[in-house]
Amino acid sequence: MKTIFKIALLISNIIFVQNTFCQSSLTENTADEIRIAGGVEWSDWGSSYTNGNNGHVLNYGKFIFYGSKFTNNGFYKSFSGSSDSFITTGIDTISGTHRATFYNAILSNGNYNVVINSDSGIAISNNLGMNSLVVSTLRSNTSVGSVYFNDNATYSGTMGSSRHIDGYVTKIGNDAFVFPTGNLGKYHPLTISAPHSSSYELSVSYFYDNPATADLTGGSHSLSSLASPLTSIDNTQFWDVVTSSTDSVSVTLHFESLVGKYLNASNVRMVGWNIADARWEIIGTNIPTGLTSGSTITNDSINLSRYSAIGIGSTLEVLPVELLQLSVKKFEIQKSLIQWSTLTEKNNEKFVIEHSIDMINFFSIGEQLGSENSNALINYSFIDDKPIDGINYYRLKQINKDGSSAFSSILSINFSDDYSDANHMEIDLLNTNAKPTLIIQSSVNSSVQISLYSVDGKLVQTSKNYYIEASSSQSILIDETNLWSGIYYLSVLELNSKKYYTFKFVK
Repeated sequence: MKTIFKIALLISNIIFVQNTFCQSSLTENTADEIRIAGGVEWSDWGSSYTNGNNGHVLNYGKFIFYGSKFTNNGFYKSFSGSSDSFITTGIDTISGTHRATFYNAILSNGNYNVVINSDSGIAISNNLGMNSLVVSTLRSNTSVGSVYFNDNATYSGTMGSSRHIDGYVTKIGNDAFVFPTGNLGKYHPLTISAPHSSSYELSVSYFYDNPATADLTGGSHSLSSLASPLTSIDNTQFWDVVTSSTDSVSVTLHFESLVGKYLNASNVRMVGWNIADARWEIIGTNIPTGLTSGSTITNDSINLSRYSAIGIGSTLEVLPVELLQLSVKKFEIQKSLIQWSTLTEKNNEKFVIEHSIDMINFFSIGEQLGSENSNALINYSFIDDKPIDGINYYRLKQINKDGSSAFSSILSINFSDDYSDANHMEIDLLNTNAKPTLIIQSSVNSSVQISLYSVDGKLVQTSKNYYIEASSSQSILIDETNLWSGIYYLSVLELNSKKYYTFKFVK
């Protein structure tokens, strides 16, 4: 059984915590210097701990805050080998007027957020263990109230939509670094390569917001102030960047979906708000890996001190029609209900609803007139009353007044609950490992043709035929080495029955 000692040694107003385990309910350290020796664990239970204006805490051991709030208005520093753990069963807060420096900080409050509302943020010398949900900082303090990662400092924990830093992250030093930034449940980090200087300092925050209207201390970034050949800026997201360091680094953005906003990736670019010229300009010549959420774009040799914001732009106009949603579902008996909504329309003449049974050959099955010009939400729907028994594919062809057109992504719906054909073939897609794998079983000798298509219906890998022996099971590994990130469709044609099976996977 662990024994808890409540004993410390007081010498000349210095408290030396030397017992192996110490427990307290200390609410405020006003003037004492507290030194926690190496190998010592001091636990503060249930109180709101404040290190006062004249307080001085030096941690060489372990300081654990159980269910307590932490406020630092004095000097607080943890040294090599030490740790500071914040363990609660609710929302935890770290506040105060001065920045506490932790060697290893561990945030462990389960399914709750951690709010860092300290005017000066917190600093990490070695590692920040993020075992909680979203960690937020004071956006109003921009980079000053951020989570600082000192030279060689890192973080641990699986980042994602429910675990990231919603606010500013600062990195100091010459390490390559992934800024674990997000906003409003969207996780979109910014990555830099290793700078040359050990004094390099960069603060980054992701905004799921319009850069022209976002609340920034540095002012707004007009979407109409563009350097040629830019024609538009994504008005849904950007990364605020703050640095005076002039080292050039490689920058990678992981962005939210641009599907429905831009027609294709070939005209999309990384952009930056040039501080001196007060306008958006293209950064580098590379194009993104795709337009779906989580796609990336990377450019080298960027001096971020030139910019106050980084975002996404295009050298072509945004789509004349901005789709908010597109879906298909079963309706009544053996009918397909296709529904879509638009946020904006410009010179939109009509929508043509197209149908396919092989995801290659599409045919018109109806039309819906567009609203020509609109900036309001408009809902549309169409019913296909003659879908086939099996998998049906649908897409929209949007036609403008000038005759130009664009296609939506492809939808699918299956009107057969039985995935076995006359030959009793069963096919499953396993996508739990690094590469998707088709598992095919057949009760008779058969052959299948496997094709891979992009979300817009283009063949991206040459079709291959496979022979399946009777009463056997065959695993077919799908090679995705050269695929960009995005959504893909696997089409499996059973050559005897001419029946198609289709599976969707995301790289």
